[in-house]
Amino acid sequence: EQFFDLQTDPDEMSNLINDPSYEDALNAYRTHLVNELEGRAEGFVADGVLAPVGGPTPSYLPDYKRQE
Repeated sequence: EQFFDLQTDPDEMSNLINDPSYEDALNAYRTHLVNELEGRAEGFVADGVLAPVGGPTPSYLPDYKRQE
């Protein structure tokens, strides 16, 4: 995961994912994301939390062609 404060770090140079002062904001965004993705066939949510990513990230764009 990556989490940036775009107001103070618009170039995304400092990942705040492990900064305890951003824990409440991060949890709020995770909850929102779970609510949006829950029930989708891709399996992004498992048991009410974001599912771990395994393997290469797939693309669901209509014209996506994976490069070998």
